[in-house]
Amino acid sequence: MAQVSTFDAEVVPRARAEWFPVTREYVYLNHAAYTPLPTPAVEAMTDFLRKHQLGPKYEAELLEVKEQTRRELARLINAEPEEVTYIPTTSTGISLAAWSLPLRRGDNVIICDQEYPANVYPWLMLQKKRGVRVKILPAPGGGLTAEQVAAAADRRTRVVSVSAVQFLSGFRTDLAALGRFCRENGIYFVVDAMQALGALKIDVKAEQVDILAAAAPKFLMGPPGIGLFYVRKELIPELEPPVVGANSVVGFSPETFMVYDLTLLPTADRFYTAQVNRPGIAGLGAVVRLFNELGPENIERRVLRLTEILVDELKGAGYRVLSDFEPAHRSAIVSFAPPDPLEAYQKLTAARVVVSLRYDRARQPYIRVSPHFYNTEEEIRQVIGFLKAQPAMG
Repeated sequence: MAQVSTFDAEVVPRARAEWFPVTREYVYLNHAAYTPLPTPAVEAMTDFLRKHQLGPKYEAELLEVKEQTRRELARLINAEPEEVTYIPTTSTGISLAAWSLPLRRGDNVIICDQEYPANVYPWLMLQKKRGVRVKILPAPGGGLTAEQVAAAADRRTRVVSVSAVQFLSGFRTDLAALGRFCRENGIYFVVDAMQALGALKIDVKAEQVDILAAAAPKFLMGPPGIGLFYVRKELIPELEPPVVGANSVVGFSPETFMVYDLTLLPTADRFYTAQVNRPGIAGLGAVVRLFNELGPENIERRVLRLTEILVDELKGAGYRVLSDFEPAHRSAIVSFAPPDPLEAYQKLTAARVVVSLRYDRARQPYIRVSPHFYNTEEEIRQVIGFLKAQPAMG
């Protein structure tokens, strides 16, 4: 594992030189949208596909890739391998949670009004179809807190579903506080980790998470069409998947194809219904193995240092910073509003500085910057320097 004292000096230059060719042409600060595939992922996927061409020769080896990646994912979030399975998207995972939990008409689910749709629409569909009420709490501070949940929860509150990091504000949720409240009150705790996992450390045991979903293409730096779905092992027997397949049941083999015994697996694989993106699993495994070797705590430290610099520089330049939070709530996402966000976005794009343009609930535009560990302090300061040098016209 890389030491903190050597991470910036050794790991970052190597990552830029060997793993992220995008740095040769762009200042890439858009990981909250997607990450250009790092070289280890491309190589692992290419190797998988080449071996797949040869059929039986590598069949056992290719099947093992799925299990190797599962173990690495479990290690990354401090879970057991049998608590982890694969999903194509985060929305799939949240939908599986919504339709698998034993909820009845009149029960309620708490979310907040800062959520990305992947953590909203599954619950709204459940409300439409089953009469489960969805409480959407206003979150003027940028995200949901345990105090807000405690004030809004009642005896029919069965689920709290929250993003570990909010996609626009960058608010980092105190998962430990929410998890503790939920566990103490018999409430299921569901986490969308899409904007956190890969940049920030997540510990599902310490944070008492019941269900977690995260697809690979953002801070996890994997390919599209693959992600992880975690279910706490004590909870698995309570959940009946809304969709099942041959891979969801005990004893699946050629001998049992026509037995039709609907005995669900006692692991998270009861939610694994089909052959998902297997080359993607190989690519994801390569990146997660790299994360585990580098140390999630080192990656988090590096990312938070970059966003700290960015927030300080933005405030110094007089910009309105949506992501100006206390350190405990900062993440790898910083959104801000220059005088003319649209023009600023166009100028940055023309200069090959890759960021996002995103809108709040009032449809006000913001520039969203989302660095990762391989970005440099110089790149962060370039953003501010470029905007200062070319102020908005008019």
